[in-house]
Amino acid sequence: MKTFDTVAKLKLAKLKAGQFIETGGYYVKGDAGAARYLIVTPQSFDGYGDHELANGNIAVLQVDGSAHPELYGAKGDGTTLDTPSLISMYTSGKTKVFTHPHGRIYMHDGSSIIIPEGVNIIGNNSEYKLQGGSYTSNRFFLKNTDNINYDAGLSRQKVFNIVGLGINGNESNVVMTSASTCALWFCQADNVQVDNLNIYNLAGDNGSLAGITFRFCDNFQVSNCTINNTDRQGVQCWESRGEVKGGFIGVSKYREPILASSENVPSYQGSNCEVSHVKVGNTGTISGTHVVRFSGKSSGAVKHCDIQGSAGLDGIYVTFGLEHNILIEDNDIRDCEVGVKVDTTGTKRITLRGNRYRDCEDGISCIASGADSSIELDGEKLYDTTDRPLNLDYMPYVNVRNCFIRGGANNNFINNYDVLDFTNNTITGMTHASLVLNIGARTGSTLASINRNKVYSNTVNNFTTSENVFATDNTLNNFIGNGIKLQRLGRLYLWEDTLSPSVLYVKTSEPATLTDGTVVGTQT
Repeated sequence: MKTFDTVAKLKLAKLKAGQFIETGGYYVKGDAGAARYLIVTPQSFDGYGDHELANGNIAVLQVDGSAHPELYGAKGDGTTLDTPSLISMYTSGKTKVFTHPHGRIYMHDGSSIIIPEGVNIIGNNSEYKLQGGSYTSNRFFLKNTDNINYDAGLSRQKVFNIVGLGINGNESNVVMTSASTCALWFCQADNVQVDNLNIYNLAGDNGSLAGITFRFCDNFQVSNCTINNTDRQGVQCWESRGEVKGGFIGVSKYREPILASSENVPSYQGSNCEVSHVKVGNTGTISGTHVVRFSGKSSGAVKHCDIQGSAGLDGIYVTFGLEHNILIEDNDIRDCEVGVKVDTTGTKRITLRGNRYRDCEDGISCIASGADSSIELDGEKLYDTTDRPLNLDYMPYVNVRNCFIRGGANNNFINNYDVLDFTNNTITGMTHASLVLNIGARTGSTLASINRNKVYSNTVNNFTTSENVFATDNTLNNFIGNGIKLQRLGRLYLWEDTLSPSVLYVKTSEPATLTDGTVVGTQT
């Protein structure tokens, strides 16, 4: 078999069709571009993988198993523009397995690199880096298509695996004018696996593109990735279903690190995104106001995450007047303006279990919802809230059980409910001057059950309500604030004369003194 030192020397040869030849390198002998070629009669060629010889015949690159960029003329030296070589590699159709040498830097001009379905990209800690310069249009790295909108007539593409690759937006050397940068773009793609990627410093000045975008996708997974300093979201789940698991997702300059959303009327489906075991923060954002957001029609979960906020940032935000079914469980939520915030109409079913809130201005806020909406708090722990731990307003069904609340300058506020269960909670360390819990129902026919709560070491240890309340076994001073320890039965107040423990009194309004009521009975 004939051998040539380089591709340049091969191209000078006049070889007959039908023979195989080899090169010792692409640019110099011994570089990573050594390859095997089949000589064929004239046909189309791109000059990166396949080459024209001096006699017009074509040397066709032979790929056995996997390919790497150097076979197509990429240098990976952090200086040479490698975009044409990368495009040739991914579109040649010779293989769907692409393995990069360790630690290379491939310079990219931001032209879309379309990758085929069924692809398996192994990065080996190499990275694609945006070439320094000025740009006036959006820049992309890897995409499965240029499509943006949902098209039911298109066949869905399936199976994309990308592991161990870096995407560097080179922000410090790039000037964007009305433009943004996207690392990965998937539209109408299913079974997408993105694992151990490092995506960072994506330049942009208008917040138009996310680091990773899923549009109308099913069964995606982003695992153990580091995504930081993006123009829009770190991960955008748009009418898509999948999960973000492990890793770190940091600052979004103009939005939030993670978004699950849809159109007002979904073109394909409502989003469903599960976020678990991720460290998420948005400190340093230019105009973002959240860390994780569910919008449009969306469902999903946030579990076992560390969510870091700062002044002006809500930790987890559920919004928009469509249906939401959200589980928020076992997260650490810190330094947020509001730890969990729910607003706008639309049926919302929100479940919060075992989350820990530290040093937030407000802990949990629900300020609007639609018919049949519900919120369940079980085992929530709110530490050192500076203003209001709970603000639950216009949520028809409210269940607060087994929660611990420490601190807060304002009272807990639960209002405009239809049914309330407030049971086995502990409230301490609050500094409001007159009460720790303010309860107000939507109408006089609604029902509240307040049982077995422990309220101590606050400025005052009082609840207030004039609604239908059934209250028993609560350790607190009063529902009203006059120093008498009361129980509630519907609209009735019941209490013992502590100077004569055998006397039980009842009254339809708050008593002014221990004997300001009707004697129900005595016990000898």
